[in-house]
Amino acid sequence: MFGRKIASIESVGKLISGLPAPENTTLTFKLFPEFIVFKALIGTNKENWPQYELAIDKIEKMQIFSHQQIQQVISQSAPGMILGAAAFGILGAMLGGRVKTKEKISIQQLLIIDYISNEKKQIAINVSQDLKGTQNLVNHFNQLKPYSTNPIQL
Repeated sequence: MFGRKIASIESVGKLISGLPAPENTTLTFKLFPEFIVFKALIGTNKENWPQYELAIDKIEKMQIFSHQQIQQVISQSAPGMILGAAAFGILGAMLGGRVKTKEKISIQQLLIIDYISNEKKQIAINVSQDLKGTQNLVNHFNQLKPYSTNPIQL
């Protein structure tokens, strides 16, 4: 009557690569003791959302990395050009409308899952929107399957 409930940990992110779904597809992923289930949220019909399972024993490691992007935003000030022209003529327009560059820095948190399925493969997911849930998932995975970085002594 009261069956044993299987504990799972769930998180969400955007697919970068590694699954047969379009890039930037929203994914939910749940970690169970035996496998991890990925569900791609494609379309509006929940019954048609594709689901992928990956056995825990095939996963070599699961880690979160930070990826920092720096973009240069270039803007030209049209109002500055008009005010400069009104105040100081052509030279004022040139100075007021000069191109200004700003750097915009964005930091993304990526979940990288390395696994073996006939060959080494990798799944990359942007988990910036649910970093805490993903960190709990990775910690739970490390309890299920500890990863040792120590070299093997022969």
